[in-house]
Amino acid sequence: MKKDPASVFGMRSVDVRLTKDLKQMRKELESLRTSGIDALGVAGGDGTLHQVLTAAVSVYGEKELPPFILLKSGTMNNVANSIGLDTSGPELIRSILDSYSSASDVPRSYRRTLKVNNRYGFIFGAGFTTRFLKDAYSGREKGNIQNLHTALKSILHAIVDGERSEMFSTTQGCFYADGERLPIGQVRAVLAGTVEHIGMGFTPLCRACTDPESFQAILTSVSPIKMLLNLNRFKKGDIINDPMHIDRTTRGLKLVTDSPIEYTIDGDIYQAENQELSVETGPAVSFLHNLTAGNRRDYDAASVQRPASLEKKSAAKDITV
Repeated sequence: MKKDPASVFGMRSVDVRLTKDLKQMRKELESLRTSGIDALGVAGGDGTLHQVLTAAVSVYGEKELPPFILLKSGTMNNVANSIGLDTSGPELIRSILDSYSSASDVPRSYRRTLKVNNRYGFIFGAGFTTRFLKDAYSGREKGNIQNLHTALKSILHAIVDGERSEMFSTTQGCFYADGERLPIGQVRAVLAGTVEHIGMGFTPLCRACTDPESFQAILTSVSPIKMLLNLNRFKKGDIINDPMHIDRTTRGLKLVTDSPIEYTIDGDIYQAENQELSVETGPAVSFLHNLTAGNRRDYDAASVQRPASLEKKSAAKDITV
C-alpha cells in the first residue's frame, strides 16, 4: 500500500499489514502479538476471516484471541451480516475510533466458532453445499449473479434429473451428534454453523445461537424434489418434518463416510484426509461493533450471550488491519 495507513484512515493508531500468503500472514500475526493490539481488522469476506482466524488461533491460542473488526470487503460477508454490520472498510474503523476512547468501550457481538480438523470458521458444509459452491466458483465471476445462475441450474437438475443428478448425489456413512448415532445412513447435504446467514437472503441456521456453547447442524437425505418443495421453509429456517431430515443443535458432529469427502468452511473448499471428519465447537470470538440507528435492532437480535469461556482481555495498543 503506497499511502501511509494513517492518511487513509485519518488516525495514527491504525496499522495496515498487507500479506501475500498464509506464511506471511502468520509472520505478521506473530509480530502483532509481540507488539500488542486492541483489535484485529480483517479486510476481506468470510473466506479471508476463516484463514485469518485459523492463523490467529495458531499464534495466540484459543483463549487469547484479540477482538476482530470485520471490514465487509469480500464476496461473501455472512458473518458480518449475521452480527448486523451495516458499514464497511475505512468508514467502519473511523466510526469506531471516533466514537470510543478505548477498545474496551466498544459494543461487541460474540460468536462461537467451529473447529474442523484444526481449521476454524463459522459455516461448515458438505455434499450439495460444497457442490453448489464449486459450480458457482466455476463461473467467470463470483457473486450473487453467479450464485443465482447456479441456483437456477440446481432447480433444473432437481426437476429433470432428480436423484440421478450428480449435484444431488448422496454420501453413505454413519453420522453422529454429541456422540449419538443419527438415524440416517446417507446424506445429500450437510450444513452447520454458528451464524444465521449463508447468503442470498437464506437464514436456515436461525437457531445457531440459541446455546452459546453449541452450533446448529442440518443433515438431510430427502429427495431433490422434496428439497425444492421445502426451499422456502429452508430459506427462513423453518423446521422440515421428515425422518430423513435432521435439524438440531449440538456441540459436536462426526461424519464417518465410505470415502473421504470434500467439505467447505466459510466458502473455502477442502478435501478430507480420511473417512472421518469431526466438527466441534471452537473458541468464542468477539467482534467490535459500530452501533447506528440502522443496525441497533439487528445488533440486539444478533448479540448472543457472552460465552463463559471467553475471558476478558486487557487493553493493548492499537487497531491493526
